[in-house]
Amino acid sequence: MLRELSSAQLVAWGNAWLAGRAGLDDAVSAAERDTGPHVIGAVEDDLPFEAGAPLRSALARLRSHGLASFQLCLPVPGDPLGLVGGTELNKAAVDAREAVLVRLDLGKTGLVPHEDRRGSSYVGVAWTPYPAADAEPEPVPLPDAEHRLQAAMRESAALFGQVDDISSWGPEVTRALAALRDADRAPTPGLAPGHPQRAHRL
Repeated sequence: MLRELSSAQLVAWGNAWLAGRAGLDDAVSAAERDTGPHVIGAVEDDLPFEAGAPLRSALARLRSHGLASFQLCLPVPGDPLGLVGGTELNKAAVDAREAVLVRLDLGKTGLVPHEDRRGSSYVGVAWTPYPAADAEPEPVPLPDAEHRLQAAMRESAALFGQVDDISSWGPEVTRALAALRDADRAPTPGLAPGHPQRAHRL
């Protein structure tokens, strides 16, 4: 999984763009804010993508192919949350632990992100398109998502309570815990326009 959930940002801001609540430039800027430039990776012949195309160009082109929605997938082994198949898409999405389903005129296509490193300094995201089954994934209602988050936080707190020495975990864990305790840390940019208040709170 990437340092930031590229799929979540693309879905949130992509749907805001489709609904007319955000411009295309705003959506692309939000998707790339924490991860660097996004491009389309290797493409199968029958999918309407151009390998190497920047995200902005790819989204504009998909609009002409009936782009109607973005859906978030956050699968883990044993829980294929949001996935509809086929096999190749499901395997890549579980490995990445995230993916996006886009609805087009020809049906659904899956996009799976991976880190795109070139040379010594370029870091971005490359999206690999996969054919997807033309089916609707089972949605996770917002109250259910809130309940799952609270349960995960309780479980995490219980696990942290059993740890005697976090220094053995390495400096990156120490820095991450310090950042969580830092009351002066910069606020997150929040969700894209159009989400209900409960989603912003969550």
